[in-house]
Amino acid sequence: MATKGGPRIVEDLSNLKIHLDGGNPKLKGSGRSLKRGLNRGTTVSDTTIHTDALDATGDEGSPRFTVITWIEINAYNTGYAWHPINKWNSNGTNSASIVLYAFQDYRAGGGGSVGDGLGNNAHNSYGFYWHRYDAGGWSGYSLSSNNSITGGTAERNNFPRKNFFAFAYDKDLNNSEPKIYCNGQLMGNGSSSPNGIGNPTYTQGDLFINTSYAADGADDSNGATFLQVYDKMLSGDEIIDIYNTTKQQHGY
Repeated sequence: MATKGGPRIVEDLSNLKIHLDGGNPKLKGSGRSLKRGLNRGTTVSDTTIHTDALDATGDEGSPRFTVITWIEINAYNTGYAWHPINKWNSNGTNSASIVLYAFQDYRAGGGGSVGDGLGNNAHNSYGFYWHRYDAGGWSGYSLSSNNSITGGTAERNNFPRKNFFAFAYDKDLNNSEPKIYCNGQLMGNGSSSPNGIGNPTYTQGDLFINTSYAADGADDSNGATFLQVYDKMLSGDEIIDIYNTTKQQHGY
């Protein structure tokens, strides 16, 4: 099964709400940005896409969804983290639906340079974080910088770094625990979120997808180069199939 202009995804595409692909001219648009989604709520600039397709505006937080992305990194900095996929909503971490962190070599107060030993040495670490509505607040799952699944510290400066991430959740499945995948492997389960993810008390913000390109017109990017959002919890086999289907275009 294939989306129009895109790779084979899953057998039933009725649950696919967003499909953006920076490597596919039919799903990319101008300016090399991830520019075209399947839902009409998507709006785009050359660096940021925001969409209302992943919401939590009902009587409970978002009850089920899957976010799948390829993240490309060509440089680090001394800030705390980038958020290539993020839906903070209107009350910061107290209502965030889903945020993917790409951690950097952070040092309080700034100064110095990446790798000089003054920072926290966290570059090449990643983490999914989310708000468990009415059931424990802010939670997360992280992969350390020395995890071999992302190349570890030995490979982190061999650019481009390209990694596949997936977050799959259904409050009625898997004991309400989200599943986190990296590069086609199940990394583990997150904390149970039996009442949904996100907080409907607050006005819900957009889902942002951040990808920045070099000003000189080079193709090197930092951020998301591929994104899919489903309104269901995909199975492990479906997620692994998507990874195997898309990995060649990302250099694997």
